[in-house]
Amino acid sequence: MERPSQESERHDQSQQEEGRSLEFGRYEIRAPADLLVASLSATSKVVFLTLLAWCPDQTGEVVERWSRLARRFAMDRHTLRRHIVELVESGWLRVERTGRYQTRFVMCNPVLAEREAELERVQARLSRARFGGEALMREWLNLLVDSEEYNDNARPGFLRNPLTGENLEYDRWYSTGVAFEFNGPQHYRPTDLYSDLRQVEATQARDLMKKGISQEQGVVLITVEPQDLTLERMQAKIAGHLPLRKIRCDDPVLRFLAASSERYMFKAGGEWRRKRFPQP
Repeated sequence: MERPSQESERHDQSQQEEGRSLEFGRYEIRAPADLLVASLSATSKVVFLTLLAWCPDQTGEVVERWSRLARRFAMDRHTLRRHIVELVESGWLRVERTGRYQTRFVMCNPVLAEREAELERVQARLSRARFGGEALMREWLNLLVDSEEYNDNARPGFLRNPLTGENLEYDRWYSTGVAFEFNGPQHYRPTDLYSDLRQVEATQARDLMKKGISQEQGVVLITVEPQDLTLERMQAKIAGHLPLRKIRCDDPVLRFLAASSERYMFKAGGEWRRKRFPQP
């Protein structure tokens, strides 16, 4: 049998390498949506996605020598390092030495990391909250309203009980003249926690005062009830009065609030049904 020439072997090797490249070209890489809009150079984004494609078993990590990595990218080491530094400084990549020659490149998502950190803050605030429904409403507003100009438990000078001079409160008051009040079942009838009918009547009287004074002062007063604690209903309450943020459906804070609100509505359901259908 005739032995293949060295040139033929090189040609076959070239075809095999080209085949691997074509196979790589057919890989489906799930690019993070946040990366596509990140303030990074196009080449740095390609470097990130290529590293992501090279991750074994989708571990999010690549361990490689700098010199070999540069050859795989067909870049000189200085150029590659510049793009790696850009990814590191923007929070999209973490670089760790694993030995004398090897380096670990860990893919990150700074936007997701910040949202997960915000989720922890939301969970901490809700765990300390005295009134669950009111606290959930505030977290929905934090998530959806594109404004930080507000005060919670606000007592503007004009909001006073005309009979007693007592200061009244808005659960949340935005500086643009929009206020939110959360009304649980206790605003409409006695509950297990608020069983005194006179207390309910006093609450209802204050609610009417707030409504009348707000109208006189040009304040838009929006009432939120337990069944309103959903994405669609809260967006509808806010729309036309305050700027809305764009929210992604995979946002961890959104998912947590939706689940927590559903549990709250289920728990409040008995009281809410009694409010809607009072016993004779």
